[in-house]
Amino acid sequence: MRKKLIFDFLKEILFYTVIILPILIIALFSLYNEANEFRGLKQRYTITNGKVESVYYSPVNRGHMWLVSYNYNVGGTEYDGITKLWWKTVKEGKDITVYYDPVNPSKSTADISINIYRNALMIIILASIYLTAFCLSVWHFLHGLRLERGKKYLVFTQWKEERVNEIGITPRFRIICSCTLNGKKYEFASKPYLSGKCPYKQGDRIKIYVDSGKMPKIYYFAPKERI
Repeated sequence: MRKKLIFDFLKEILFYTVIILPILIIALFSLYNEANEFRGLKQRYTITNGKVESVYYSPVNRGHMWLVSYNYNVGGTEYDGITKLWWKTVKEGKDITVYYDPVNPSKSTADISINIYRNALMIIILASIYLTAFCLSVWHFLHGLRLERGKKYLVFTQWKEERVNEIGITPRFRIICSCTLNGKKYEFASKPYLSGKCPYKQGDRIKIYVDSGKMPKIYYFAPKERI
């Protein structure tokens, strides 16, 4: 039982790491680039006010969601520019901060600080999801150890096998055990397995670790063992 708990815990952590960590690394890299670009603008470019001409969505440019067209005046000369933004935070006709190259005023970009905020928010959300998933996995693991030490388990002699509704060529099944606890009916389902790979056979007595008094929704199928 303990080895199964450890294996399930490590498998859950690996799953969340493989799914979330690459996205988190990309977001961090993007945040670093955007922050460096914005820092360079503030150091090398001159700030002026511009006017938004149009804001439109560009499905071709998958790296950014919105393109902002604007104009600005330097020394009596009108210039145009386009800036990429993650979110539509400006409207047509509104003022916008413009950074332009004092040596070549036609070279410019509008305020991109919103891109930095977007990447920072994504990092916070991803880190929060990962931390929550990690804490839940630890809690399930510790709860499973408590059930094992307390010898809190139920034994089932009647169970059924049902097919799992999922996309795939090879059919998958799981075992369902049902019982009534504290006046409520509960079902305990095993992990999915491939057709013909059922870990039990009819007549086997299945042990399921479950806190029948407090948390019957948290349970663990014990490995096959004699009861």
